[in-house]
Amino acid sequence: MALSQLRRVLEPNRTPRRASSLVVTVGPTVLLARDRFDVDLDHFRHALARASSSQGTARRAALAEVVRLYAGDLFADHPFEEWVQRHRDRLGRQYLEALTLLAEVEEAAGEYQSALLRWQEIADRDLGAEHAYRGLLRTYLALGRGADALRAFEACPRTLADLGAAPSPETLSLRDHIPQAGPESCG
Repeated sequence: MALSQLRRVLEPNRTPRRASSLVVTVGPTVLLARDRFDVDLDHFRHALARASSSQGTARRAALAEVVRLYAGDLFADHPFEEWVQRHRDRLGRQYLEALTLLAEVEEAAGEYQSALLRWQEIADRDLGAEHAYRGLLRTYLALGRGADALRAFEACPRTLADLGAAPSPETLSLRDHIPQAGPESCG
């Protein structure tokens, strides 16, 4: 009964007794014919694969597609489902890695405003992402926004301290590049 209803919902124009092209049964198991559905997660994974196997503009385009396709946490409407947590975490890490790579590419190309937005998203999503603070500092400085660079620099050790960590020497050395930063110290 439930299987018939499922078939009617998914294929309302299917004639009775004709095999379903969307619902497959194998013994007592009911499956959806995955090749018949357009699944955003598949597009995300394909873009990740293209990004890892490409170079230059093709890699950048694939990274941009990965970032565009990430629509948020997997099954976000079910945040406490244990079965999905490992997958959700892995996809979130893959998204942040792609976002980092894209921010680095944009920063290297002198597209500082775009890179800045990406670095900010990384810092917002992953409080321990010290590399994102360094990216923020570099892009603010490249844009001539010293006061914003100072605020980002000061936020870094506070955020890391909440996580029981301290800024690396690499991050601390960026303070020397902030104009008119004043006598306060980050470390």
